[in-house]
Parts: sequence; C-alpha cells; structure tokens
Amino acid sequence: MDPFHNTRIFRRNQAEPNAEGGYVLYWMQINRRFHYNFALEFAVEEANRLRKPLLILEAFSCDYPWASDRTHTFVMQGMAEHWNGVMEGRIRGVRPARVGGGHRDYGSRWDCVDRGDRGDRGDCAYYLPFVEEKPGQYERLLMHVISGAAMLVTDEYPVFIMKERNKRFPAQVTVPYVTVDSNGLIPLGMTEKDPYSAYLFRKTMQRHFVESFTRPPRENPLELLEVSAGSDESSGLSGLLQLPDAWFEGLPDANAALADIPGFISGLAIDHSVGPVKMHGGRSHGLARLDSFIKHDLLEYDEKRNHPDEKKTSGLSPWLHFGHVSEVEVVQRAIACQPQGWDLDKITYNKGSSDGFFNGNPNIDSFLDEVITWREVGFHFAHHRDDVDRFDSLPDWALTTMDQHRDDPREWIYTYEELAQSRTHDEIWNAAQTQLREEGIIHNYLRMLWGKKVIEWTPDPETALRYLIDLNNLYAIDGRDPNSYSGIFWCFGRFDRAWQEREIFGKLRFMSSDSTRRKVRMTAYLKRYAQGQGAKGEGAKG
Repeated sequence: MDPFHNTRIFRRNQAEPNAEGGYVLYWMQINRRFHYNFALEFAVEEANRLRKPLLILEAFSCDYPWASDRTHTFVMQGMAEHWNGVMEGRIRGVRPARVGGGHRDYGSRWDCVDRGDRGDRGDCAYYLPFVEEKPGQYERLLMHVISGAAMLVTDEYPVFIMKERNKRFPAQVTVPYVTVDSNGLIPLGMTEKDPYSAYLFRKTMQRHFVESFTRPPRENPLELLEVSAGSDESSGLSGLLQLPDAWFEGLPDANAALADIPGFISGLAIDHSVGPVKMHGGRSHGLARLDSFIKHDLLEYDEKRNHPDEKKTSGLSPWLHFGHVSEVEVVQRAIACQPQGWDLDKITYNKGSSDGFFNGNPNIDSFLDEVITWREVGFHFAHHRDDVDRFDSLPDWALTTMDQHRDDPREWIYTYEELAQSRTHDEIWNAAQTQLREEGIIHNYLRMLWGKKVIEWTPDPETALRYLIDLNNLYAIDGRDPNSYSGIFWCFGRFDRAWQEREIFGKLRFMSSDSTRRKVRMTAYLKRYAQGQGAKGEGAKG
C-alpha cells in the first residue's frame, strides 16, 4: 500500500512471523468484502513478502450482544454470497480451503484459476467460512487456525466485540497480530485525539481529502497475490491448502449452514422475536442499492432527504456497517457525478465549514459531507475512546445541564416495553419506532426526534440512554456501529453545542413532533407506519 496508509496499520504485539506457519491469515471480522479492502490488501502484501499462501477466515459467532435472527440472517446472506461465488468461480483469485479429507473436502471440485486471466500460476487465496452453532466454537477454531499461521491480519474497528477481541487476543497468540483500518476515507491514525465536534473533524477531512481520495484501496487486491499453496515449496504444502480435520471435530459444517440459513438459525439460542428484514445482505445487494441511489436520488439529496415521503436517503448504512460495500467506492461514485468541468482543483479548504469545500453540485456536496464527515467523526471519536457507549463520556456541559434538570416533572413516562412496541401518545414517534422494529431502519431525520422524545419520556437521562442503545442495537440492522452511537449520543449533546435552556432538556437541543410535522412531508410515511399503532401504553403522567 502507499506509505500514506501507514496510519491505517496498527501492530498489536511484538511477535515475529512464524517461519513454520503454513499461510498468512486474514481474519475478516467486519469488513466483509474481497474488494476495496485495505486490510485484505495488506494481508496480500505480507503473504507475498513472506512467500506464504493467504488464508481468509470469515466467521460469525452466536453469542454476541443483541444476537437475533435479523442480524444473523443479514450477515449469513453475505457469507453465502461469498461462498457460492467462490465455489462457482465467480470471485476471481479465491478458492475454497480444503479440510483434510472427509465431508468438508470443499476444494476437491473447483479449480481456482481462470486460465484466460491468470495463466497457470494458480496464485490465489483460500477462503474458509464458519458459522458458530454453540458459544465457544468460533474462538476454538480461530485459535487453531492462528496456530498454523505465520502471522495474522484483521480488521481495525473501534467499537463492539471487534474492539474487545483486538485488545484481548494479541497477548494470547505467538504470531504478529496486525489490525488494518478499512472503515472510511480518512485513516483512523490521522487524528491525534477524539474530535469533539463535526466541525473539528471536518477540518481534518478537508486537509486530507485529496490525498486520501487519490490513494484508494485497490478494487481487487487479490490480483497482487503471488503465492499459492500449490506454488510455494517452502510452505511444505502441495496442491490445495489443507487444514487438519482435528480442528473441525464437533463443529458445524458451514456449507450446510449457508445452504439453509433459516433452518440453521432456527436452532440457535438467539433472539428469534427480531426477525429478518426485506433488505438482503451481501455485496451484490449493497451495490444494487448504491446504483439505485446514484441514478435516482443523489441529484435531489440535499433538497429532499429530510422528507420521509420523498425516500431520497441513500439507505446504504446496513451494507456499510457490515463492510459489504466500502465507503471509498460510495464516495468515488458520487464524485463521478459532479458537473462536467468539475475536478479536484475546484476543492477549497475552508476551515471546517460545511459549505464551499467541494464546490460542485450542492446535492452531491451535501451527501459527501454526510457520508464522510458525519459518518467518520464517530469512528475517529471511538478510535480514541474506550467509553464511547457510556453516559459519562458526554461533554461536561451536557452532563451538568442534564443533572440540573433531572428532577423536572415529566408529563409522560413510558416503560421500555411500551416504547419497543410503539405504544405512546405520539403518532410520529410510534411510526419511527415501528419502522425500526419491522424494517431495521429509521428515516434519518426522524431518528433525531426518536431519540429526543425518549429523553423526555423516561425518569432520567441515564435510563433514556440505556433504552435508546438497547432499542437501536436490538432492532437496527446497522446497530452496534460507531455511526449509530454518534446518532444516539448526539441527542444528549455529543458533537453539538448548548442551546436555549428549557425543562427536562436543560441546554440540550430540543425537538418537537409538532415542529417536525410542519417541517417535513410524511403523510404517506405516517399512513404506512402509524396505522394500527394508536393504542397507548400506561404512560404514567408525571
């Protein structure tokens, strides 16, 4: 990779490569794609440097917080797309790893090389999918696979179980453990501390946009791979990469699991009440959504994105969250739509202002600010903090003002269950929660109101935050994401400033349903999501 991207690379221990290791391992935790992936690109470079084949492990656990049919289905759909693509030869440069003999001899019926594309060298990576059936199986297999590796490369990710794993595992392994940031356009290592506002991060983005944009990840990093198990005599392997049968004893067969996703999920000890959504996981579906947005919505984005009835938001967050699509390629597609005659020379650094930087079509410029500044500020904040999901991580002014108003009387107080089931007196809020519960998303503008009203309807701000995190992470297909935490914590003052003081909210920004109803067009939205949600809960009046 270009030396500029050294700020994406984090060496988590001081171990030396294992010369006896049979491969370089890329553990695909969250950026689940073979394209536009800096971590995969780095793993390819290390495999070439060490003259080792590359093994790609994509696995999924069953005991993560808020585990549900919804999340499991979306992730497994993406894995199935990978697996089927590999088995059918549609994903260039990848072949299935062989598990020594027996029913898991996946590699025996497929030839890696597209002879017209790569000659007879057989230079390809090896793909191993795994879906855990019982807690502990994933980690057991992972440690076996690491034990056979020369080194490990995985995804840098600043929240949730990925961050916890990347802190815990480096001390437990005896090979280099390297995490690589492929989350956004601006490398995580480019910021020295947590940005406390979008304005502050936007200044960083503007200073480094051109050099970041002009040094993208390779579309297909596997094209760079020089070594396969069949061509590297030093590895002691011949033919296909074979993994010991003993590593897989008592483990479920990923081939069978991915062939019957609903059947496999039905046997898991996860939350089956949160069902799958209509959105389909996988890169092809994410790219189809991107194509539709670029063709039909982008050039009206700034004018209509806040109006639910217009349906002009990108809708890309689920595929961005699970790494099926890269933010870089989203930015590339949007930039390509700038007016004729526009080029990078039109960009003007303007000290963090949201206007007058790209100097192109205002709809495109607005979308670029949203997908880069507002998405990535949460990643950079979380990268520098271990308390991103905790109440006391909020700015001092916000903590002070909420504490001063914590005993203010609340007209309505709802239980968690009443909120989850959309049983409040507020039609707009009920509609937003219903969309979240049924479809796994909330319209971007209404998400802000959704969060603000829970502050107003719970006994104290700590309870409000706990409810919002749980509702979001349980139901939202893009939950458990730095950007999700940004949206929730913004309601409590993160990345915002003090406003006029009022009851309950203190100096937090206030939003009302009446004002929202006047500002945005949502007649069709309310008809779709508010119908049948009129039954109010107990909602004790304060």
